[in-house]
Parts: sequence; structure tokens; C-alpha cells
Amino acid sequence: MKANSERTTVGIIDDHALFRASLTSLLTDNHQYEVIIESSNGKEFLEEVKIKSIPSLVLVDYEMPVMDGFETIKAVRKKYGESPMLIVLSMYEEKRIVDRMFDYGANGFVSKSSGAEILFDAIKQVQKSGFYLSPRITSIMMNERKNKKPMLSLVEQQIITLICDQKTNAEVAKALKLKRNTVNTYRTRILEKLSLHNTAGLVIYAIQHGLYNARNRPL
Repeated sequence: MKANSERTTVGIIDDHALFRASLTSLLTDNHQYEVIIESSNGKEFLEEVKIKSIPSLVLVDYEMPVMDGFETIKAVRKKYGESPMLIVLSMYEEKRIVDRMFDYGANGFVSKSSGAEILFDAIKQVQKSGFYLSPRITSIMMNERKNKKPMLSLVEQQIITLICDQKTNAEVAKALKLKRNTVNTYRTRILEKLSLHNTAGLVIYAIQHGLYNARNRPL
């Protein structure tokens, strides 16, 4: 949902008032975003949404009192489905946290130690493809992931490459001349075959096993 044809509505959920204020200022100065909700925890956010409306993008802190990031994402997905894009902000860069956040329905994960350019890149990528994971987090998760080498068909490998290129299901279907439902089926089957739970795990798997190298992709 957008307040007008140009601005993306944003919700910020973080228990530190100064951090919320800094984010609001950063986003507002960009002129592409309008912060319509600022909340100190998930429960407060859900109560404010009832009065206002659900933003199209929500930045969620991982660690908060009353209702933390896990509980907030789970509650938002249950009540509002896939409509709001959810990006997690955290000081913790651990595989178990990142995996769990994506399992619960997060679209992106950004370290609080990142610069503004990383945050804006994350937002743009999530709006384009529904997914973002920074190179640093990807590297951390790769170092902890176990080695798996099941057989993948040529089509499955092509789909993985396009997903890593942050293409949407519709764009993948067009590129490979497949029906969108067929791509959805392939995506589900690939995750099951690799014992993965989300796109984050798939991207990491592809990089780790040489199925994808962004530096060697054609411009």
C-alpha cells in the first residue's frame, strides 16, 4: 500500500526510540518513503495497524520486549499474509537466527551495523524480488552450512540461477518459457530435494556448491 503514487509506506518496530527516530529521518529524507507507524514492539505495532493501516514495508527489530521479532513476523504473516514486505534488523549475525526469521516469513535480513546504502539496497531488492540477504550474512551462513550434493536437473539449476539473480517467479517463467505454476512447483521441489526451508538457504547453497557466481554473470 502506498500513501501516494511515489512513496512507499513504512512501519518501524524497534524498542530503542533514538534508533526509530534515526531510521525515520533517514527514510523520510529519501523522499521515496513515508513512515506511518513507529512502534516499540510487535504488540504495539499490531494495535496501531488496527487504527491506521498495514504499511507495505515493515522494518522489524530482532530483539524486543513484549513481542520480539520472531513473534511479530509470525503474527503479521498470519493476519495479513504476504502483503507487507518484512525486513529484519539485528545486531546478531547468526545462522540460526537468520534461518528462523526466513522460516517465519521475513523477506530480508540486515545487520544494524550496516550503512544506509545497504539498507536502501535491501529495500529495493525486497521490493523487486521479495528477498534480500547481504553478502556478509551469506558468507557467515555458508561457513556453517553442511555439505549436501543431491542431483539437480538442468531446469532446476536454471531456476536456481534465476532465483539467485533475484528474479520473480513470473520473470523465471518468462525466461524459461514455463507456466508460473510450474515454476512454483519446481521451487518447492528444489527446496525439498536440498532439505532447505527458504530462499535464503537456496541462495547460500547455490553459491557454496558452485551453482551460482554473481561475478561471472553477464551484465
